[in-house]
Amino acid sequence: MFISLIYPKKICLTLLTTGFLLSFSLESFSQSSHQADSLRKEHYLSQIDSTKGRLADDLAFAFYNLSIDSSLKYAKISAKYGQAAGDMKIVAQAHNTQGICYLNKASLMNALDHFQQAYELFKQVGDRRGEAKMLNNLGVIYTETQDYSRAKEKYEISYRLNTELGTWEAASNALYNISGSYFSLKDYDKSLVYANELREFHKAHPNTVSPAQLYGDIFEQKNELDSARYYLEVALKDQEMRGDIFNWCICLINLSRITLAQGHAEEAERILNKAEKAIKENEMMDAEFAFLNLKSKIYAELGLYKAAFDFQETALELNDSIDRLNQMNMINDMNTKYETDRMEFQIEEQQGIIESKQVWLATIMAVAILLVIGLFSVIYILRKNRKLNHLLKVQNLQINHQRQKIISSINYAKKIQQSTLPKEHDFKKLFKDSFIYFKPKDIISGDFYAYQQIDEKIYVAAVDCTGHGVPGAFMSLIANSKLNKVVNEMGERDPGKILTRMHREIQLSLHQENGEDHTMDGVEMSLCAIDLNKQTIEFAGAGSSIFIARNGVIHEFKGNFHGLGGADYTWKKDETPQLFTTQTITYCKEDLLYLFSDGIHDQIGGTELKKLNKSLFKEHLLNISMNALEHAAQGCDQFISDWRNQHQQTDDMMLIGIRL
Repeated sequence: MFISLIYPKKICLTLLTTGFLLSFSLESFSQSSHQADSLRKEHYLSQIDSTKGRLADDLAFAFYNLSIDSSLKYAKISAKYGQAAGDMKIVAQAHNTQGICYLNKASLMNALDHFQQAYELFKQVGDRRGEAKMLNNLGVIYTETQDYSRAKEKYEISYRLNTELGTWEAASNALYNISGSYFSLKDYDKSLVYANELREFHKAHPNTVSPAQLYGDIFEQKNELDSARYYLEVALKDQEMRGDIFNWCICLINLSRITLAQGHAEEAERILNKAEKAIKENEMMDAEFAFLNLKSKIYAELGLYKAAFDFQETALELNDSIDRLNQMNMINDMNTKYETDRMEFQIEEQQGIIESKQVWLATIMAVAILLVIGLFSVIYILRKNRKLNHLLKVQNLQINHQRQKIISSINYAKKIQQSTLPKEHDFKKLFKDSFIYFKPKDIISGDFYAYQQIDEKIYVAAVDCTGHGVPGAFMSLIANSKLNKVVNEMGERDPGKILTRMHREIQLSLHQENGEDHTMDGVEMSLCAIDLNKQTIEFAGAGSSIFIARNGVIHEFKGNFHGLGGADYTWKKDETPQLFTTQTITYCKEDLLYLFSDGIHDQIGGTELKKLNKSLFKEHLLNISMNALEHAAQGCDQFISDWRNQHQQTDDMMLIGIRL
């Protein structure tokens, strides 16, 4: 399904630490600054490694509200001194602190790595409380990557451990997160069961987390607005008492939204305005987007349409900024790949120098047999060569380490990319006899597919971005983001108009307005809106086409020639020409619809080592059409493998088949 950000309805999960929580009261800023000065003096004067390690971790805590980079620096220093002292508990806590800092910087791969290391170290030293905390924090990372089932498993183990240890507050946080995971999975009844369990837990242990905010979100989803409002008001008071500014703002936004749904627009605005100052002062970008979006709806309800439009426009601009920030974080995580390529080039040059010196050394050694006078020169060269070989080994080890980090980084990027793709088993719920064949050339792909049911129509898209691997994956992130924006935020429904708006959005995102000194990357895409009741397909294509198999014949329907993005025309702010057209196709029952990327018929093979032409591809699709599609994906893979005959895959491949 298409993914869109709806922040106010997102359950806010709790991250556990051994030093500090992610939420602070306003007074903590001045306290942290004063505490940091005092701790730095103690750290400088101390001579004991273990003491310096603990003080460095305290400094990381003190700097968390002042500077994340400084907090991260002192966490690394803490790990160094803990390692020198042989105190693995200090090292584990330092990894936990680094994980929290990286999570704050939205560097999820680094956060996951440090939380995992902290968990293994706490387990090694037998610190069960540390284990429980790290399990909870790992669950938070999996939640951020939308792997809610795996996150729930971590929270459940954390809850059991904390209950056995009698750490009631940590146990309640884990229980809160279990309920939140079911909420994210849209299993609201199961979420309510755990919220009720948390309520009984809170009664037995009053100082633990309250389920009030959970109840508010759950009852809102169940459309029990009076109950939702009551519990959110309780949660709001609880957040004020605890000084939790972030969740206090989220509670105000949710309470305002429910008040608006009850028909009280003016009261909703008064509630919402209370959060404005705290959101801006603390730079809560996601909360600010929710604030602006809700403000627009309130003004629209009050009939102030100009103000509503202005707030909505500001919200969309902020959302674009958030998208760009998320993309930059992913780029930074993968940037080490390019640095390693540069190092490898330098090492190759050094290897060439060393090889030439080895030849020269061999010549000198041969002469030295006859000329004793050259002995000292040979000894000198041998020693120097030994040092160079040692340097080469060290650098090779560094390169291997960097390669492993790059592979881990790209594999993690694959998880993130897969989390944005809809699940095939959900697709089969909409089309019982269907298949999806998706095979990237590299670990991550420039191709992706998407589908979503809106009213009586089911939208299915096959998207092929410029390039493959890392560059193609970046383009796919942009294309997927713009597809969601046009459909879910702009509300466009006509396939041709959807492609037209996406074309403009991609040009703006890549700064292609004038076509000068900018990348001309783009996207090819097929988009179908299938109406099962009327037996029609509304199709629009950008540089692509679709096939319909009927009665042993393949019919091809071609889209517009050009793709999305690139400088194909001069963009003007007040003019949006209709670039892509929509074709309406009437189909018969048992017809087979195929959407595909050009990567399939671009594969090199056969006896003449040519591309797989369309006629052979159509012949294979006709063979598929004669049988049920249960094993069609495996059959496609075998067909293309036979054609390539052990030659390498040249591009990402994707084929979607639907029996109508």
